[in-house]
Amino acid sequence: MRTIRRRLMTSYANPDLPIRWQDEQVAAWAKTKNLVTRRDCGRLNYSYQVMDFRGNTELRAFPELAWFDSLNQIGSGCFQGCENLRLTSLPKGLTSIGEGCFLDCENLALTSLPDGLTNIARYAFQGCANLRLTSLPKGLTEVGERTFEDCMALKEMTLPSGVTNLGYKAFGGCIALKKITLPESLMGIDGACFQGCANLVLTSLPEGLTRIGSMALDDCMSITEMTFPSSLKDLKGLVFYPNNAITRLRFLGSTPPTLDENGWAMPQVPTYVPDEAVSTYQEAWKSYNISKLLKPLSEWKE
Repeated sequence: MRTIRRRLMTSYANPDLPIRWQDEQVAAWAKTKNLVTRRDCGRLNYSYQVMDFRGNTELRAFPELAWFDSLNQIGSGCFQGCENLRLTSLPKGLTSIGEGCFLDCENLALTSLPDGLTNIARYAFQGCANLRLTSLPKGLTEVGERTFEDCMALKEMTLPSGVTNLGYKAFGGCIALKKITLPESLMGIDGACFQGCANLVLTSLPEGLTRIGSMALDDCMSITEMTFPSSLKDLKGLVFYPNNAITRLRFLGSTPPTLDENGWAMPQVPTYVPDEAVSTYQEAWKSYNISKLLKPLSEWKE
């Protein structure tokens, strides 16, 4: 360990000295790019980064990646299937991570992402079972389809204030996820977004949310109640299916959200709506036989 640290420190202090790469797979790749010194690494840009390591199960260590200061994008599938890769940091200048870039990198141990990152494509971290992020960069506006699906070590997550949409199965299968902070900028939650997050505790959704997709909170068995914001307009069916732990629901809007072809398809539990809108909800949802479930909001007890 001391030898490795000494080599790294020497290269940092003397950027024109030859690099002694820590992993022979990386060393072989670096040779094809004529990357001899740390200064060479700093000059590497996106045009050289095209799935160079995809499926390489021998790749284990690549700490030198942090030296690639000019690298602002890592291309689609670049490290896909590198199941033994143990990266702990990414280049600080990175702004974009391509589709499936780290797909099934089971040992990826990142705890943070570069502050300047503004785009994470779909499937980027799917199957990264040891990923331990707790927050995402403030420049992100969307968490794409299956971006963090089956990231089973995620325990909590804070989304930045600019995020407007969570994609299909964005956090699906994150069984250790207990807490997520959703921003007021959030407008849409796509289908099955949190499907299988059995330990997620969530009691309300942020004001400003207008759309919830089918099975968005499917099999989230730690959710016992839910408050829907007044901004909600479109509610797809089977949002909680299956979940026998739900005991009550609360809708804050005076205008009932539109339901899809699945109709109510919600737990048959007391459902509280604004006092002045009880009759409005009854009329809007009369074909779903839930009139007996509707109760005035004034009867909701904290």
